[in-house]
Amino acid sequence: MRGDRERESWRIDAWGRGVVVVCLVLAALAYWHRHPVAPATVSAERVAAAPGQPRASAPQRQQPAVVPTAAPRVAAAEERPAQVEVCGLGSLARAELESEAFRKRTLTDVDTALRRLIERLLAGDARARAAGLSMQVAQQVGVALEQRSRIAGTPAAASAPPDDDVAGATQPVNALAKLAVDSRDPAVYALAVQACQSTGALEGRRGGCQLISYDQWAQLDARNAVPWMFAAEAAQNRRDGGAFAEAMYRIAHAQASETFFGLLPGLARTHLPADVPAYLWPAVYTRVIAMQASLPMPGYQRVAQYCSNDAVKDANRLQVCTGIAGVLLERGTSLIDHNFGLTIARRVGWSESQLAQAELKREAYGHAAVSVGKLLEDTRCEGVRQVNEYAQQMGARGEIAALQQVVERSGRSLESLAAEHRASAQRLLQQGQQQGAQQAQPVVAAPSMLATR
Repeated sequence: MRGDRERESWRIDAWGRGVVVVCLVLAALAYWHRHPVAPATVSAERVAAAPGQPRASAPQRQQPAVVPTAAPRVAAAEERPAQVEVCGLGSLARAELESEAFRKRTLTDVDTALRRLIERLLAGDARARAAGLSMQVAQQVGVALEQRSRIAGTPAAASAPPDDDVAGATQPVNALAKLAVDSRDPAVYALAVQACQSTGALEGRRGGCQLISYDQWAQLDARNAVPWMFAAEAAQNRRDGGAFAEAMYRIAHAQASETFFGLLPGLARTHLPADVPAYLWPAVYTRVIAMQASLPMPGYQRVAQYCSNDAVKDANRLQVCTGIAGVLLERGTSLIDHNFGLTIARRVGWSESQLAQAELKREAYGHAAVSVGKLLEDTRCEGVRQVNEYAQQMGARGEIAALQQVVERSGRSLESLAAEHRASAQRLLQQGQQQGAQQAQPVVAAPSMLATR
């Protein structure tokens, strides 16, 4: 029994938290390891961790992470052609593309493009303004956590920053909270809740965040399970068992689970200035996705704990958790929904055929996410076009739907994609084990150039 629990815990860690590699961020960590990275923050629900590492339970607790922001690299590096197509620039010598001067210029251009994107968002409609304000908050919190991590000495020692560390986020947080109160758009309200949580202003009832509540969000988006996940987290933290049980019931009877994770990259796709060179688009989208991933996520872990192996032995709990599994697996819009839904579905006794199909989809989606990530290094216009389309699909239909389209356009079966993904995961696991064994040896080795968390 204990072995089963440990294996299931590994699945949650490896797929649930590891899913921060979502789409564009995943492969870039491997392919851009020779370039500096800029700090960002990733919510506890999306931080990749080793199997068995404890998960933070409060959604507002964040840890520093790194995401790639370097110049695009070339897709088929093994061919090493002397000339490389760079969309918007034409054919460039490989030596120029890989030069330090080109790298620095590209990083500066990405920063400029991101600043102009935020300015355009802030001049748009309510949803666009909310996205721009949310990105400003993510930037300020990311800087605060980077500073704290430097002071603490290790990234793991940094937690949610104190108020004075995020003073620069106060204005956009308050503006976003007011915008949410005045708007009837659930997406705007969701961004306001996340911004207020990321600075601690929601639980502390400070500033404009005093106007924000989970109940109001749930009223605006009655079909959505996500507001109730946040409410369940808050109820558990204040030890309100009745409110916690009510939130779980609401999750089980929701019509969808929508985190709006694709909202920011989707809006970036439609608001990025037209004169930004095409080869910079993937790097800008990566930065935007990292910002959205840094915002607090719903308390999926609380839901998984509520539907533990022991808990579902109770008939009433089993009924609620069966409903939750169906909502997350069949009506969720993100990879995290799918992962936790599958975990709970196993516990409540879904049939072997249903579980096998869900597992197959999860592995195929994982393969699709890796393939999209690899497009970030493809400087050709076709690669840029596909990344651009993926960002658009994320914004319009959500993460799962966008990955489904990638799978369909591959022309391959779910079985073949899943098999390849499993093989790749096994190779990565073996490499990690080998690296771990080498690090355990009492020898002095050269520092790794790979980006690490």
